[in-house]
Amino acid sequence: MRKIAITLTLLCVAAFAQQKGTFKDTRDKKTYKTVKIGTQTWLAENLNYATDTTTSGFSYCYEGKPANCTKYGRLYFYKQAIEVCPQGWHLPSDREWQILVDFAGGKDAGKNLKAKSGWDNKGNGTDKFGFSALPSGSMCNYTNEPCDVGYYSIGTLGSWFSTKGNWRIYDGLDSLISDNSYANSSLGSVRCVQGDAEAAAKAEEEAKAAEEKAKADAEAKVKAEAEAKVAAKAAELKANSGTFVDSRDKKTYKTIKIGTQIWLAENLTFNANGSKCYNNNPTGCEKYGRLYDWKTALTSCPSGWHLPTDAEWDALMTTVGGPDLAGEKLKAKDGWNKGGSGDDDYGFSAAPGGSGIPNGSSFTYKNNGDFGSFWSATENKDNTKSNYRRMLYTSKNVGSIDDPKTHLFSVRCLKGEGGAEAKAAAAAQPAAKEQPKDQPKQSSTELCSITLFKKTCSAMPKGACKMAGGKVVDKCP
Repeated sequence: MRKIAITLTLLCVAAFAQQKGTFKDTRDKKTYKTVKIGTQTWLAENLNYATDTTTSGFSYCYEGKPANCTKYGRLYFYKQAIEVCPQGWHLPSDREWQILVDFAGGKDAGKNLKAKSGWDNKGNGTDKFGFSALPSGSMCNYTNEPCDVGYYSIGTLGSWFSTKGNWRIYDGLDSLISDNSYANSSLGSVRCVQGDAEAAAKAEEEAKAAEEKAKADAEAKVKAEAEAKVAAKAAELKANSGTFVDSRDKKTYKTIKIGTQIWLAENLTFNANGSKCYNNNPTGCEKYGRLYDWKTALTSCPSGWHLPTDAEWDALMTTVGGPDLAGEKLKAKDGWNKGGSGDDDYGFSAAPGGSGIPNGSSFTYKNNGDFGSFWSATENKDNTKSNYRRMLYTSKNVGSIDDPKTHLFSVRCLKGEGGAEAKAAAAAQPAAKEQPKDQPKQSSTELCSITLFKKTCSAMPKGACKMAGGKVVDKCP
């Protein structure tokens, strides 16, 4: 029963798609086959109405042979084609051609609309809908531009005008395509579609207006959804944001909750003994936080916070969608070189603090603004190196790398006392102690209004410096 029902349905669809009839052109009494395809009724033959007058322009039979007009219809100039259809019919618009293409199979419309015979090179179609498209060829339009050919492509090309251009089927293609480049350079055939031309034009304008409105409405919807998403994200970030005051130096940090974890949303700046500012310049600490070797990093986080392990870094990566795009999502929106900043989707605001590499008794500082490297509490297997997470200005990902423990990297603290691994690593190191505040590199002539060699600033002008051993030891307030 199901097969019978399906068969009947297909037969009904086929019958609806091929309601055939005839139409007589009152101008020259010619009778044309017609076919209803979908909601449109078309002439099932190319128009063959002669316009051989000096006022309306000349139309042509291919190679001047009347037999070709009988078989293929006439070839018209574009300006003729606009007005040549009989009363009650009109030249189809691009939209009407597209409706036909969509109904007739999309990319296979050419094959389904071509006649079953008459095409060269095995290019015949199935004529599935009774449109019976024939390869009527074309003729070069000498009046508009120079041509090197006259009549061409009969048997291999069907070319029909629209109100704006030209639609074509080729022998070797299954498609009916729009190609408006031929509208003024070549003559073509005409297939008329039923309906008043003015009414069709009005319907075209209304359809275009409806399409534009639908497009504008869709764009407005997308914009509104994007704005709502941004607003929701901003509200979420606000709800997950907080502050924390480090009791050791009274420094206030921003914090952010990401998933179930709460992180400092800034690089640590606690002046632990052995930590450094990039290039020993206090400005680097103010902007990017301090740099720590691994042993110092283990015990530098404030009470109630700890240096995260690899497992805890991995949990962060999972929460933000994986390491491949985590850099883009976690990097701050500014501060990275060469357009390498991120979207900071989660408020982590990763900063590119660079690194310090041991060089004898000092350090060589590298990649400030380019790299952000953050220690993990997890040691490498040989215990001479430790793991860290690195973000680059050139990449969207977050890498997991190891380097010697003596290198200087940034620290991000994670709230909580940490698991067994973090506690064991920290317990093996002496507690971090605050060191004297960094003194900027200076000379007596560089930063002082005047210099003196007295032990007191009493009665001295503001900016005067006290000297000892040829060096500035203090500056008068």
